[in-house]
Amino acid sequence: MFISNSPNRSFQFSIFSVLIVLFFFSLLSRVWSQEYKPHAVVMELSDGSAPDVSEQILLHNLRKELARTYDFSDQSSFEQALQKLRQSTNKQSCLQLKCIL
Repeated sequence: MFISNSPNRSFQFSIFSVLIVLFFFSLLSRVWSQEYKPHAVVMELSDGSAPDVSEQILLHNLRKELARTYDFSDQSSFEQALQKLRQSTNKQSCLQLKCIL
């Protein structure tokens, strides 16, 4: 009886160890995928005038889809900087994307 229980316990221990390792890696993969998203911002198309409803819908859908793979945590800072640039007294300042970046 002692001999038959010994392999059973080692088998149970190995299964338990494998389950713990798999659980750990499943948690790690979730953290890994959320932590390493590249940063991105989405710029509106209109030149300061109020965007059309269709443009707002398209922009919302674009941000929603891109949020799966990109981190938009800098979006509000970008929009504030863009607003300050538009309100600057120097009207010769460049508002094209290459000048903003």
